[in-house]
Amino acid sequence: MPDTSINQIKGVWNPAIVSNTAIGDSTYVFTPNAGQCAKDTAVTITVQPIPFITISPSTTIASGTQVALVATSTVPGASYTWASNPIGFNSPDSATVASPTQRTIYSVMVVSGTCPQQTYFDTVSINASPCQVHPFKFFTPNGDGKNDVWQISIGTCTDLGAVVSVYNRWGGLVFHSDNYTNSLPNAWDGKYKGDRLPDGTYYYVIQVTEPGNNYPSTLTGNVTIVR
Repeated sequence: MPDTSINQIKGVWNPAIVSNTAIGDSTYVFTPNAGQCAKDTAVTITVQPIPFITISPSTTIASGTQVALVATSTVPGASYTWASNPIGFNSPDSATVASPTQRTIYSVMVVSGTCPQQTYFDTVSINASPCQVHPFKFFTPNGDGKNDVWQISIGTCTDLGAVVSVYNRWGGLVFHSDNYTNSLPNAWDGKYKGDRLPDGTYYYVIQVTEPGNNYPSTLTGNVTIVR
């Protein structure tokens, strides 16, 4: 802090140095040297915390499906603006949804409500794949034409070459396909050798090479039959 005021009054400050790490209001007092026609004066300096933005992680989705875009920040009184590249998407909300059909970069601009205004940016990349392996958690093979076979992918999936094995709770193999699709005859309809299996939870192992990946991956989990 300067030891001479703009009207040439000399003195000392307490504290003598402004702290930029003491978050909040800090008061600094200027005491004039003896023999001058002046009195103590004080100034308050406010240090704002360094703001940060938290944004949804980059991910891969099936083309055209919805993905949540969420931004939060410590910016006081913040306003949010989402935009996209390629252009065509915008939103004034901190939390919104998009349905990209191609790889898209979403950016969020966060503007503080303080004076002076400050602006911050962050981005997230969403890869929209025409096909995504996403085994459904249950299906209802009751013959009503709805959800009668187990779906393991969403989007436009061709030539997945998915190798699928399904086991009961005792480890017995109840279904296997070397080229699974989401429709008969290569889909599982909840039967074993033509007989309906009881309702319950079954366990799968899927080996598949998804579009955009060079190596096959193995997925494990469970699926429930509900009639």
